[in-house]
Amino acid sequence: MAVMFCESRIVLLCVFVLANLPAQVAVTPVITPEDVLSMSEEKCVVAISDKLLQQTTRVRNDASIDRLLGLANVAFREEPNVLFGVSNLETFVWPSGKRLQLYQNTKDPTAVVFKQIVLKDQELKIGLRSSGYTGSGSVADFIAFVNEHCNTYRSQDGRLTLDGLRRKALLEDLFKVEQLPQSVTISQVFQTPDLLHSDKNCLRKDGSDVCDSSQSLHSGIDKFHGIPRCERISSPSRHKFFNEYLARSRPVIITDAMDNWPAMSKWTTEFLRDRYGDKIVPILLAPNGVYEVVEPASKWDIEIPQALQKELPYPDLVVVRPAVLDMKFSDVLDFMRNLEEQHIWLSDGNTLGKTHFDPFDNFLCQVSGEKEVILFEPHSNERLYEAFIPEADMYYNPTTKQFHRPAQFLKKVSVYMSPVDIQQPNLERFKKFGEARPMSCTSSRGKFCSYQHSGGTRCSLAQVPLSIEIWPSTSVSDYFPELKDDIEEMPFFKNTLQLEEQCIWLSDGNTLGKTHFDPFDNFLCQVSGEKEVILFEPHSNERLYEAFILEADMYYNPTTKQFHRPAEFLKKVSLYMSPVDIQQPNLERFKKFGEARPMSCTIRQGEVLFMPAFWWHEVQSRPSPTEHRNLAVNFWYDPFFTKVFPCQKCPLDISGEKEVILFEPHNNERLHEAYIHDAALSYNAATKEFGRANTLASVSPNFSPVDVKQPDLQVKRGFEK
Repeated sequence: MAVMFCESRIVLLCVFVLANLPAQVAVTPVITPEDVLSMSEEKCVVAISDKLLQQTTRVRNDASIDRLLGLANVAFREEPNVLFGVSNLETFVWPSGKRLQLYQNTKDPTAVVFKQIVLKDQELKIGLRSSGYTGSGSVADFIAFVNEHCNTYRSQDGRLTLDGLRRKALLEDLFKVEQLPQSVTISQVFQTPDLLHSDKNCLRKDGSDVCDSSQSLHSGIDKFHGIPRCERISSPSRHKFFNEYLARSRPVIITDAMDNWPAMSKWTTEFLRDRYGDKIVPILLAPNGVYEVVEPASKWDIEIPQALQKELPYPDLVVVRPAVLDMKFSDVLDFMRNLEEQHIWLSDGNTLGKTHFDPFDNFLCQVSGEKEVILFEPHSNERLYEAFIPEADMYYNPTTKQFHRPAQFLKKVSVYMSPVDIQQPNLERFKKFGEARPMSCTSSRGKFCSYQHSGGTRCSLAQVPLSIEIWPSTSVSDYFPELKDDIEEMPFFKNTLQLEEQCIWLSDGNTLGKTHFDPFDNFLCQVSGEKEVILFEPHSNERLYEAFILEADMYYNPTTKQFHRPAEFLKKVSLYMSPVDIQQPNLERFKKFGEARPMSCTIRQGEVLFMPAFWWHEVQSRPSPTEHRNLAVNFWYDPFFTKVFPCQKCPLDISGEKEVILFEPHNNERLHEAYIHDAALSYNAATKEFGRANTLASVSPNFSPVDVKQPDLQVKRGFEK
């Protein structure tokens, strides 16, 4: 397979050589290079060389050739996404001026298949891969080749093959959030108050056409409290998990899958410090604890080339990658134990702070004077009428010494204030406040009052706080290999799909990962703290505005403790992020997002979330109240379902690269379940040869000795059942 560069589309060129094709191709449409670029976004395009049309004499005298193409046309008549046409392949030139290039320089192709592929390169370059076909030219070979590269499953008579019927059944049974009884759209979530229907709640600073997510409040995720919740189950059988969750692409929380993990009791902060304190690890730093936010490009002193702007659907936006810093692991742990924030409150002593709550546990220490604090418990917040309230700024003229209210509307809302004046309450309007029960705390010099937060999440309006997270690609194998013995794959899933990576996610617990998807099937295992995950299904990706978005790296100066945006253009794009801020959506710009249906999955200590590949998710982490950290492990697997990305209209499909053969676990004697010796292979880089170790160090309890592809039924009797 070779990589070549052409037009600004991704297509797969697959060549097949047919010795003869019938004259009927003359009635098929003519396909130009421009047609290929536009049609290949949604269709698999088969372009037949018009050179064959010149061979009329030979073709007309060969009735069997007519039959071959006739059978091929019958085979794909029910495939609307497979398009046949005629093209001059000898003079085929892309609009960029580059000629058609084929893998291995295949000469005189009689046809070419064009199809989009999954893009895995994040560099700003457009690739064109091609592969050659040297089959016999029979209709069976032709149909098999188109099936392989157009991801179709057709027999010669046009019916679905057995694999095709299985695929059809799976795709028709995919889970959708709208199937849940409490399903609501985003428009319904933000329907009250009406302020949230428009962009008026966006915190904007530069007049740009996008919400300033870096200033958004973590507690905004609480807007989704009324949406459907993930199903919660105990550890299922392999059969149940495959049929009800994996094969349906349905998220689910497993509540007891980590009960036997040594990590749950072993991985204390002290243990990790003693074992890995001197190890240097990469960490991610982000202002306000918001990771991979999408913000206006105007905040960055960079000039995006005009040619690139034309290729990007959102050239005014950038995905901000967090700052990266190498630190000793012990320093990381120390950082997470620091206080959230410390503030000085100094006044003339004649002030009154109106009724509000703070999303922190608070020690208010009185140096001089005294404070009387009237408190209301956070258990019945409807009595305090907790709500979004529009904000307005008061102005003061130091010359006239007068206050005045400007005729300017602030495009933001308060989430902490109560509309009730507790000293002169309007009990006709706020009737439930009459049921509230106050409590008084008076602190004088040398004393303090202690308040507990109301369950909200971290937010600072006074300064830009720092949040920390271990680099997400910090794999267990690379940095903490000994810890692999303390965790294990899900027993109901192990060996089902190829395990790609095991990662550790460690943070101070005050982080928000913005909306994105991962092209892996994922088991997210919560060791301490909790995560609230807001999910959106991958079936209508135009609602999440899936697209290429330019990337930019945030920098952090550990000396000045300041973040800054470098004037450096990053020649790469993000494939996984949504430009929509789901907490403060600009529904004027992203109208289709109003039709999206969210689902919430909250995992607590000891619980596991199965998150299928390509599900959009935003992750709010919260710290453990005792350990002041959030620690999770995830297992990424090659996906059971895959899709082309970024592509808004491309649906999920069965991964064409995997064949999974399952056997029920009820009769394990048929698979000859037993302990089997483990043996290690060695590799000599100089000789490029493999070798076998002389010693057998351990045994495996998870493998069958049967080769299911070529079983020896004489030795392994019972497998034939």
